Amino acid sequence: MKYLGNYCDWINDEWIDIINSQPGKRVPQEQDIDKNDYIFDVNNSFNHVYYEQYDSEYSDNIKLTPSWPMYSNFEWWIVKQTTGMLIPMHQDEFESGRIHKRYWMPFQDYTPGHIFLYEDKLITDYKKGDLFEFDDNLAVHYSGNASYSTRIVLQISAWEYV
Repeated sequence: MKYLGNYCDWINDEWIDIINSQPGKRVPQEQDIDKNDYIFDVNNSFNHVYYEQYDSEYSDNIKLTPSWPMYSNFEWWIVKQTTGMLIPMHQDEFESGRIHKRYWMPFQDYTPGHIFLYEDKLITDYKKGDLFEFDDNLAVHYSGNASYSTRIVLQISAWEYV
């Protein structure tokens, strides 16, 4: 992961209040769940949800418009993970014919138990608004929340067509 700088001025604190007070789009959605694949949550019950998602289609109250001078196309989504939610190790899939970049920005300072693993590196000691670029779009990564506080991060996927 390559650190690009701090852009906390992109983050409106009202968004964090909205995200904490309103449910997001559950991912995976119920129809996409393999009933044999369970995630155990803090309340000793099974939880099939990896995270809740907020994006321009789902939330009218969050208007994210960062400038991406190097890419004319991008999409963003915000990931909320409450205690016990996790996204298993995976590699992202990309459409061929695109030059693709992935970015990651936390919406709060690092909290022990907020987990982001990129390849074999646990990303810690970050600050709200720190922007990171994936060195390798096909890198294996994982996220989870083993803390008592909600984990909120911004994901950005940017591309150009070749």
